[in-house]
Amino acid sequence: MENLATWASTIFYFLLVFGVLVLVHELGHFITAIRAGVRVEEFGFGYPPRALTLFRRGDTAYTLNWLPLGGFVKMTGEDNPSDPRSLAAQKPWVRVVILSAGAGMNLLLAVALFSVIALIGIPKAREVVTVQGVAANSPAEFVGIFAGDRILRVDNTPIANREDLLRLAYDRAGQTVAVELKRGKDNLTVSLTPRVNPPKGEGPIGISLSFQKLPGEDTVNYPIWEAVPLGVRRTLDTAGQIFTGFGRMIQGTAPGQVGGPVEIARVTGLVAQSGLLRLMEFTALLSVNLAIINLFPFPALDGGRLLFVLIEAARGGKRIAPEKEGLVHFIGMAILLMLMIIITFNDVQRIIGGG
Repeated sequence: MENLATWASTIFYFLLVFGVLVLVHELGHFITAIRAGVRVEEFGFGYPPRALTLFRRGDTAYTLNWLPLGGFVKMTGEDNPSDPRSLAAQKPWVRVVILSAGAGMNLLLAVALFSVIALIGIPKAREVVTVQGVAANSPAEFVGIFAGDRILRVDNTPIANREDLLRLAYDRAGQTVAVELKRGKDNLTVSLTPRVNPPKGEGPIGISLSFQKLPGEDTVNYPIWEAVPLGVRRTLDTAGQIFTGFGRMIQGTAPGQVGGPVEIARVTGLVAQSGLLRLMEFTALLSVNLAIINLFPFPALDGGRLLFVLIEAARGGKRIAPEKEGLVHFIGMAILLMLMIIITFNDVQRIIGGG
């Protein structure tokens, strides 16, 4: 019974978080399309087949569909410019705005959530972060960092826990930073440059860490005029970390494990147990992820459609035949669905196996 309640809670929070992300994303497309005079035929919650039509307003049917993992805005003539109110009939810059508006709204949502978190304040665990080992020929070895050194600050930013240090190390990769250490009774500062592409398992600085948890937590909050810039900065930092993570996966310096809806639902349920602010933070991270992934130049994604617009502009306005573009997006969608099925199968296997 307890497991059933846990799974019910997990499904509820997943649908809540995912519903907000999808609604915000599709609202971006919807609002910009309407403003540009493009006919929107359907605003769908979930993916077809259609369960019911909630209501109609103007040209648009608002529908509820059976597959709850997503949503869509169906615009007239996404590939065919024969109708003057179709998406494809609009000027290239108008199509670029409409197609990128979904990702833009997801980034704005992340800014809003991170800003609210900064306003309210979120508890931060306190730890004593100590160097456990130093890799040979690493930045840490070159500047004389030794096992047993306690890390106090990086570029005057206090290191409250391991998360702070890891975030700063990856954020400042390729830049010279000042690291303040405590060695015995003495404090000293060294300058080093975290590596952009570190050897596998070493990290940018080349140290392994041990930690000791301290009692209590720190809660830091900011006034609104500081919270909003912090929200913007954290959104940009998150996007940078995602790109860095993808780069490390491609280079083989980070594990290439990918989670689908089942894994995201499981993690959402776990995060929800930590409280509303942690759930908001996780939602903001997912929102940035969704924005970036949707802009990948892959057929059927917003980025794939943007690529066709850019190709058209590069060809001096000469459009690729609508039936060819439609076929490419159809194949892309089929590939994405197959990948989703495979990832979901792997997620289920991992959960059943206790992974």
